[in-house]
Amino acid sequence: MSLDLDVALDLDTPLFGLDGERLAYRFTPPIVFDMGPINPLSRGNQRRLFGFYKPHGRFVAVWKLPDGTYTQEQPFPLFLPEFKQQGNFPSGQWDAVTYVHVYQSPEVVSLAEAAALSAAGYSGNLT
Repeated sequence: MSLDLDVALDLDTPLFGLDGERLAYRFTPPIVFDMGPINPLSRGNQRRLFGFYKPHGRFVAVWKLPDGTYTQEQPFPLFLPEFKQQGNFPSGQWDAVTYVHVYQSPEVVSLAEAAALSAAGYSGNLT
């Protein structure tokens, strides 16, 4: 039994089949701890109080581009394939789809997508 899906599956999708065969992987985007707890406009006791808290993490978005590559830089402009299919594409110089999918939080991905993410250097983010 295998799943033949392009990119993301539902988080409730089983990762293993009844016979132990792997059906999918869970991809967690990279996490950076750069969200400081201090409001830059705070003063006095408020600033000192929040100085005791450690910075908290946030997910770094991973963008899948139409050519199959991955980047953490946001493509511009943000045109999805659905825009082109629905005829909502602006005419003129902006006539190309700029990204296929964006990973902003943990998602279950198919075996093929997991292989592509692993080849792009995200093997440590697959479980």
